[in-house]
Amino acid sequence: MHANRVQFNFPDHTKIIISADGTWCDFYHLPMEAARDFAQNGTLSPSALDDRRHLSHPLQTLLNFMSKPSKTSKSTARKRPEIDPMEAGLPEANFFREKIQFIKLVVKEWVTNGGLGLSDMSSEGRLRWKGSRELVNVKVPYKHVWVTVGCQKGDERRVMWYNPRKPDEIISDMP
Repeated sequence: MHANRVQFNFPDHTKIIISADGTWCDFYHLPMEAARDFAQNGTLSPSALDDRRHLSHPLQTLLNFMSKPSKTSKSTARKRPEIDPMEAGLPEANFFREKIQFIKLVVKEWVTNGGLGLSDMSSEGRLRWKGSRELVNVKVPYKHVWVTVGCQKGDERRVMWYNPRKPDEIISDMP
């Protein structure tokens, strides 16, 4: 287990924890069927939350779960980790690659702004996950929360209200 890690929680109840050096990843994910139903219908059964599981691998391994090993000579080939066939589609079903792309945008913003957790906190400029989220039986406006703990300017919590059916629509901040 890595001591210094960064955690990202997503509206589909998944979580990605990445080591500070970016090499190791813990991915808390929905079961295959629940992830597919959630992406298609915007609904999640209570049992799906109870059935969440955890994958722990090098980040590159999780990104390549579905790819076939390349044909290289044995002298230069690295041994790839053995992936349980029952787990092979889990990262893809849970939009793991897209979530990593979003995390890259967040980290890029932190670097641009001078440190961990330093983001554009204006309503218009805040980065927002626009992927899967609950859409059925959700009150509009719905709360989107940003939290930073231990960043250079201290702990901060910001809330923005939005319409989950139209994630690009900005609703003015409410008290």
